[in-house]
Amino acid sequence: MKNIWIHDDVRKRQGTTPALQQEVICLYEWAKTCRVKRPLSPDDPALILDLRAYPHPAIQQELIWYALSQILCRDIYWENIVKHHLYYYPRFTVFLAEAFPSGLPTLRSLRDEDIERFAAQYPNDTRKKLATIFLRTCRHDLCTFFDGRSPFDQDIWELNRFHLPAYRINRNTALKTFSFEGIPSEHNKVLVKRFVEYKFLHTELAKGTIYTHLQHLRAITRMLGATPLEQMTAGCVERLLPELSAQKAINEHLYTLRDFFETGITLGLWKDAPFSITPFLRMRSYQLRADRISDFVLQQIFEGLDALPHTSALLFLVLYYTGMRFTEASTLKIGCIHQNHGDYILRFYQTKMRKECLNPIPQHLYTLLLEQQQRILKKSPEATWLLPRPNGTPYHDYTLRKDMDAMIASRQIKNADGTPFHFHAHMLRHTFAMRLIQNDIPLATVQRLLHHASPEMTLCYAQIDEETKKRRYLEFCQKIHPERKTLPPQEQAVDDEMRWMHHVIHQILPNGFCSLPTELGVCPHANACLFCSSFYTTKDFLPVLRYQREKIRMLKKMQTTIPPRMQQVDERLEELIHALEGEDAHDASSC
Repeated sequence: MKNIWIHDDVRKRQGTTPALQQEVICLYEWAKTCRVKRPLSPDDPALILDLRAYPHPAIQQELIWYALSQILCRDIYWENIVKHHLYYYPRFTVFLAEAFPSGLPTLRSLRDEDIERFAAQYPNDTRKKLATIFLRTCRHDLCTFFDGRSPFDQDIWELNRFHLPAYRINRNTALKTFSFEGIPSEHNKVLVKRFVEYKFLHTELAKGTIYTHLQHLRAITRMLGATPLEQMTAGCVERLLPELSAQKAINEHLYTLRDFFETGITLGLWKDAPFSITPFLRMRSYQLRADRISDFVLQQIFEGLDALPHTSALLFLVLYYTGMRFTEASTLKIGCIHQNHGDYILRFYQTKMRKECLNPIPQHLYTLLLEQQQRILKKSPEATWLLPRPNGTPYHDYTLRKDMDAMIASRQIKNADGTPFHFHAHMLRHTFAMRLIQNDIPLATVQRLLHHASPEMTLCYAQIDEETKKRRYLEFCQKIHPERKTLPPQEQAVDDEMRWMHHVIHQILPNGFCSLPTELGVCPHANACLFCSSFYTTKDFLPVLRYQREKIRMLKKMQTTIPPRMQQVDERLEELIHALEGEDAHDASSC
C-alpha cells in the first residue's frame, strides 16, 4: 500500500517546491506514487495542469493543492483520479471563460461564497453541471483544510492524522473523515470531540465503532438542543425515549451515553455520571437468533448463481464454504490460496482477533480462486486484492447485497412459506456454523473453523432453534410410535425453550433425568432407573450419587449375605461416579 499523506503535509510541500509555483505543472513525479492499470507515460495530457486561465494566483494554488491531495492522500488508481477529479479541471476553465468573459475581478478564492452566486447566473447546461460538481467537491475540501483553525477545532476531522494501525481500519468502508457539523451546541461539540479523540488515541476500538458512537451522540445532542450533556437528568432521558424509539436502537444509544460519561470521568471533566441508564434499558432476550439461510432458499440461490457478477458469485462461495466474516473474505490478498499434499487452504488475516488464520476449502473453490488470481495478475501485476472492485479497492458489502438483491428479485426467490427472502452476508456465517453442528461436527472443531476465542462464542452460534429441537423430538417419538406424524397441539404451542423442555421431559430424578417423553405415560420400569437406557445424569448430581453409594455400602456391611441386586447397584453407582469424575466426561449416559 502506498504511503498516505495528510492534507497539511501536502500544503507544506506545496509551499516549498518551486516546480509547484508555476502556472503550467507536470504531475508526473507525484502520479508515479499511484497504482496504475497501465504504464504511466510522461506525455499523458492528464499529467499537465494548465492554470493560466484562472484569474488569481491564490485560486491557482488552491487548485494545485486539490490536485495533489487527490493524488497523495488517496489509495486509488491514477486512472480513477483522472476520471473523477482531474477530468473537471479543463472543463471548469472553459466554463469560467465562457460564463465570465470579462473575468472575476472580485473573486480571490474558490472558498469565496460569491463563486456559487456567479455560477448560478450561467445557463443551466452540461458545462454548468460539470462545473458545479467540481466546485462542490473542491470547495468543500478547501473550506475544511484551509480554515486556519487547529485540527481539533475543525468540524471535519481527517482520520489519516491519527495514524491508526491496519487492524483498526476496515478497508470495506469509505470512511475517511468524521463530521461534527450536526451538533448544535458548541459546548457539546467540544465534549464529543474530547470523547472521540480519547477513543482514537487511548483505546483499541476500530474507527467504525467510534463512528457509531459519534452517530449516537450526534442524535442525542440534536434532541437536547442547547442543554449541556453533563447537565442531563433522568427526566431528560424520559423525554428523549420516544425519539430514541424511532431510532430503533434505544439500548445502543444509552450504552454510548454511559460510555461518554465514564470517559468524561477518566478525562477529569466531571466526578460522576449525572444519572444511571439502567432503569431505561429495554429488556431483551440475548439468545442468538441463528439467522441462517434455509436449504430451500440455498437451492434457489445456487441455481441462480450464474446470474451474479463474477466477483460477487466468488465472494458468495467463499462465505458459504468457509464461514468467514465479510470483511475477511473481501480483503483476501493475492497469494492467499495454497495446496499442500492434496489439501486446499485459504490463508487470511482476521482483524477481529488480529491473527493469521487458515481455513480448508473444497477443490473446486480452490480452482475458481486460482483462476481469479491469474486473471487479476494478468490485468494488474501489482494488484493487492484477490476479489477487488473495478477500481482495485476491496469489495463493499453493499455491492454484494445489491447484486444478490437484484438476482433474488429477478428469480423471485422466496422462503418456504412464500414470504420474501432478504439477504445479508453474515447469514452465511450462521449457515456455515449450523451446517457443521447439525452434521455432528465436534464443537472444538467448529470453534477452530470459526476462529472463535472461546467455546462460549461457538455455543452461541451453534444454538439450534426450537423448530429443530421439536423436529428431532418428533423423530425420537416416531421410533416408538411410527404412526405419530405431528406433535400434540399443547407441545406445538410452547415456544420458550425451558418450558418446552420441562413439558416434554417426563420427570427429573434425584440423581439424574429420565428421557422418556410424556406421551409414553407411566414409566414401565418401576425403580430400575440406574439400569435403564433412558436414564441420564450429569456432574451436578455427583453429591447425590456419592451419598447413594455410601448408603448401599453401609447396607452391604449390615448384610451377612449380599443380595446380587445390591451388588449390581453398587457397581453401577461406582461406574457412574468414575465417569463423571473423569476430566473429559460431561455426562455418564454412555456408561
